[in-house]
Amino acid sequence: MNATLVRNTMRTFIQECRDPLTGEINCTKLAEETARALNLYVGDVIPEELFDLSVELSQEYEEQKRR
Repeated sequence: MNATLVRNTMRTFIQECRDPLTGEINCTKLAEETARALNLYVGDVIPEELFDLSVELSQEYEEQKRR
């Protein structure tokens, strides 16, 4: 799995995965959207690395918002 490609794809979905009421990123939805876009499902399972990357990207996004 190409982590750079995954992170860039996640960036395209991050606003769609933001809760309009809380502003928080739904990391599960972000991982699901990315897995679907890049055809990364293993059977019907999303690789754990996608969840890890979605959490990292969400934290980066939150840090940028605070600046």
